[in-house]
Amino acid sequence: MEVLPLNENSNDFVFDNELLVQAVYFKFKIGELSCPTKYFKDASVINFNKSMKYGVGVVATLIKYILAKLYFKRFAIFSTEGQKLQNK
Repeated sequence: MEVLPLNENSNDFVFDNELLVQAVYFKFKIGELSCPTKYFKDASVINFNKSMKYGVGVVATLIKYILAKLYFKRFAIFSTEGQKLQNK
């Protein structure tokens, strides 16, 4: 994770999608760990406007990925020079 430019990503709901697309772009192996989860009404609520913004963000991330893979355009989220998390 220290090599991914995670500080180039959104600070909103679309962050998870950007992280996954970066992992694919940089050819990381992706795995899944299960963990217990509790869902209840007030745990995490996303309203219609935020869900639309999320959907547009997901599509925009996919378009950026495709353009970057085809060498049409460069994006900081797919750059090894992008801002990474700082070790503290």
